[in-house]
Amino acid sequence: MKIRTHNEYPPIPIRQFDWSAVDDETYDGPGCPIGWGSTSSGAVEDLLDQVCRDRGNECGANGVCEWCDAEAGVKCRAVTP
Repeated sequence: MKIRTHNEYPPIPIRQFDWSAVDDETYDGPGCPIGWGSTSSGAVEDLLDQVCRDRGNECGANGVCEWCDAEAGVKCRAVTP
């Protein structure tokens, strides 16, 4: 994944949508996941949450999720608590 963030700073009074994040390798327009947040890192976290939920928990034999790098003992973002 090559994540690209952008400071949108929309002309609205709330700041929770100031940053967006997309996977630069797969983003091709409407329908692709976009992360939103009040900070760049918040937008990245939102994007990773969406990607893991959409693709499901595809953790490999080594116990590391290929989408969010959740290590053994840490729940993948796709797994709800």
